[in-house]
Amino acid sequence: MQAFQDALMDCSLEDIGYHGDKFTFFRGGLRERLDRAVSNADWMEMHPLCGLIDDGLLSTVKPVVTPQMNALLVAPYTKDEVKKALFQIGDELTKEVLDAINNKKIPDGWNSTNVVLIPKVDSPEMIPWF
Repeated sequence: MQAFQDALMDCSLEDIGYHGDKFTFFRGGLRERLDRAVSNADWMEMHPLCGLIDDGLLSTVKPVVTPQMNALLVAPYTKDEVKKALFQIGDELTKEVLDAINNKKIPDGWNSTNVVLIPKVDSPEMIPWF
């Protein structure tokens, strides 16, 4: 959990708030809140009324992931899996990807974002036209 909190801090993200039952996951005696929504301060300033609301609908969803499936999903990634997912890449990039996903170390520059707007109309003049 600390690694997740550190990642949020590193990315300048914060929880946008939550309304509903304190816990969203129940199994036996275990009760946890799994649902989170995060954003940066600029987004929250543009959308001050947004938040995550649980109206009870999530409790009606039956789990379909078996314990065996979950074990495969949470197993550490391998070099071959990364190469297959990213096609033919060099050993240095493979090492960086494995380090990022298995050791939770994000290399410098990986948190940079490029945004490309694709217009919906010819000669767009306003943001909603993208």
